[in-house]
Amino acid sequence: PRPGHRPAPRRGSPGVTGTDADVVVVGAGPAGCAAARCLAERGRSVLLLDRERFPRWKPCAGGLSGRMGEWLPEELRPQVERAADAATLRCGALFTSEVVSRFPVGWMVHRESFDEAHLALARSLPGVAVREGAAVRGVTLADDHVTVHGDGWSATGRLVIGADGASSVVVDFDCGVPGYAWVFPKRDHVSAGVYTPAPAAAAKLRSSLVAFERREPALAGFRRRRTKGHHVPLGGTRRRFAAHRVLLAGDAAGLADPLTGEGISYAFASGSMAAEAADACLHGEGTPADYERALAGRFAPELRRATLLARAIFPHPRLAFALLFRSPLVCRAFTESLAGRLTYRDAVRRLLARAPLIVLGAGLARHRSI
Repeated sequence: PRPGHRPAPRRGSPGVTGTDADVVVVGAGPAGCAAARCLAERGRSVLLLDRERFPRWKPCAGGLSGRMGEWLPEELRPQVERAADAATLRCGALFTSEVVSRFPVGWMVHRESFDEAHLALARSLPGVAVREGAAVRGVTLADDHVTVHGDGWSATGRLVIGADGASSVVVDFDCGVPGYAWVFPKRDHVSAGVYTPAPAAAAKLRSSLVAFERREPALAGFRRRRTKGHHVPLGGTRRRFAAHRVLLAGDAAGLADPLTGEGISYAFASGSMAAEAADACLHGEGTPADYERALAGRFAPELRRATLLARAIFPHPRLAFALLFRSPLVCRAFTESLAGRLTYRDAVRRLLARAPLIVLGAGLARHRSI
């Protein structure tokens, strides 16, 4: 639900006899908690399951894009540790662009405390029951309900939502793999890592991270505390978002931006959309297929464009940086896209219309401030 939006509760036909909740939500991350909140505010009973016990550490950079402003509830805003309004874009030691934005392009959070606070918020709402340490091992579909099974337990709902996925910042595009390396500052530490959308390059991630740590000035004086890799379920490919009485949201639906790897904003949005669709289904006013069409219509075109941009930029980082990211026009379009003020479609259209200025504006300097 959007901040400040409190729809009137809708209590429709009674649940199927023997169900544990109107909707069982599997996964208590951003998508699952957003779905649980939205359903509870519509008067629905929710059973929220997660295989972990909170607080739990999450291998995530913890960068929220500016488009999150539409979905982030006021209760979670104290979890924002820093606002990012500047970025250093590097291509190894060859080129550097310092970008300062007039508006926040994103926010930095620590996923361990952010997700714990989000779960507490969902748990506080009437109608939401939470089970931590409950790993789902299987699903049984019936005509009028769905049962999820774990080790020695089961739970039944009329529908299931699957959400069990997957200051100045520094971004280096010449990191040894197709992708980028990052440094995101937090309140008392930094998050650093390497991202690639190319599965074949995954084996090189650890060595690329070590090399990045050694050469990146922003990491001088820091000691590595823990390291973990994680699969990022990228969007932009054809996939199913719903079937029978099961709706998918967030990482489970493969909603992560192939260009940036960011998925939290999509998790909040799709979790809320899944909840709205589930509520409509329980009232007999919609079907899972309607949700699938709505989700695909909202996100698929932009994710496909992000896929094309990633394929154009990441395999040739030095060429792409020399031609693009030394240009003030490109850097401004990039930051506006991160901030949610410009779609990838509009950004590409703007830059194509000004292509000669981009080439002239890039210049020959190895270091630029924009």
